[in-house]
Amino acid sequence: SPRAAGSLYSLGLLAERRGDRAGARAAYDQLLKSHPTSDEAALARYAPSAQELADRDGHKLYQAIAHRAQGVAARLRGELAEAEAHLNTALALFQELGARWQTARTQVELGRALRRSQRLESENQSLRREGLPDLVTESSAMRATARLMARVAPSDANALLLGEHGVGKEIAARWL
Repeated sequence: SPRAAGSLYSLGLLAERRGDRAGARAAYDQLLKSHPTSDEAALARYAPSAQELADRDGHKLYQAIAHRAQGVAARLRGELAEAEAHLNTALALFQELGARWQTARTQVELGRALRRSQRLESENQSLRREGLPDLVTESSAMRATARLMARVAPSDANALLLGEHGVGKEIAARWL
């Protein structure tokens, strides 16, 4: 009867709206079984064709996928921007770390150069004294002379040594 067909059709629509595809198909199949196919025009008023069902399901599926894809794309854009910000922060920290490391390395190299320079200066002074004859500086006049010679020795100044024979001018000259 048309009333029963309308009820089955309504059940199919209700199942569709709830997302119950299997229930909708079962209602439409029952509708087709209960009405002979000889009256196809009357049947078409109540039951959608398989193509209409596929088109409706496909459109709904397309809309759901498009909506979900937009959400995913927006979330990915946000995550990409956040990752880019983290990457920029990491790059800045890496550059700062590199600058600090370079500064520390330079300080270490300067420390090594300073220690080497001090060691070489000490070695130079030691070598200068090594070949020098010992001076006897017990008198106050000789101590004053030795202090004066110690001040003049590191410079490039010329020195004139005067004195009588045997007072040690040659020893003083070698010492300077």
